[in-house]
Amino acid sequence: VGRRWGPRFLRGPRRAALRERAARGLDRRGAAMIFTARYIPVGRVVVNLTAGSTGYPRGRFAAVAGAAALTWATYSTLIGALAGHWFDDRPLNAVLVGVAGALVLGTVVDLLLGRRLRRLDETGTPEQPVGVAPRPPERG
Repeated sequence: VGRRWGPRFLRGPRRAALRERAARGLDRRGAAMIFTARYIPVGRVVVNLTAGSTGYPRGRFAAVAGAAALTWATYSTLIGALAGHWFDDRPLNAVLVGVAGALVLGTVVDLLLGRRLRRLDETGTPEQPVGVAPRPPERG
């Protein structure tokens, strides 16, 4: 969907700059973005469409998205089983623990990614993933 329809919605100078920024982000840390987005409801859709519209390699996307889906399904199943056992007759407590856990997890992920991004900004040279050729400049 992203490959077919994404470029139509990313026309114009502002959107082209946004597209290029997204492409650079996916080139540098695409696996982390795809993996993390699997755990964020709307994030999954946005990152998946962006990967398609920026030409992220299909094979790599399928492998990372498949691994992310497997971990997400395992994680969700375990959370459901544990919550069902621990909060059998207290659904409000389950909701409160779930919201608190999501806030803590989101904060930890944000701090870790922020630290990584600051480190990249300090060096001034983005890391090129192993085995990935640099993205050729777009023709204007």
